[in-house]
Amino acid sequence: MELLDAQTVVISAVLLVHITGVMIVAASIAGLVISLFIVVLGVHFIRTTWELTQNWRSSSRFRGAISLVAGFLRAGVSAVRPMMAAARRKMSQLASFKVQ
Repeated sequence: MELLDAQTVVISAVLLVHITGVMIVAASIAGLVISLFIVVLGVHFIRTTWELTQNWRSSSRFRGAISLVAGFLRAGVSAVRPMMAAARRKMSQLASFKVQ
């Protein structure tokens, strides 16, 4: 029996075509899924931006969320301010310290 007889060549060619087709279909499906994901995120971003820019909608629906975020930021700034002042004092003390 030869190494490359007709049956072996045909079976190898059929398997190669089948595997290539499966890879093409898988790549197409992956591309479609990624495209769908990007479109969904884009539509969500556009709708959110549109709602935030509307005065009559933002005053009722998003004002609570915006004020909540602003409150967190103000609390964070007021909590960090004393720590920064203490760190500056320590740094100025270390700068005036001289090694003997």
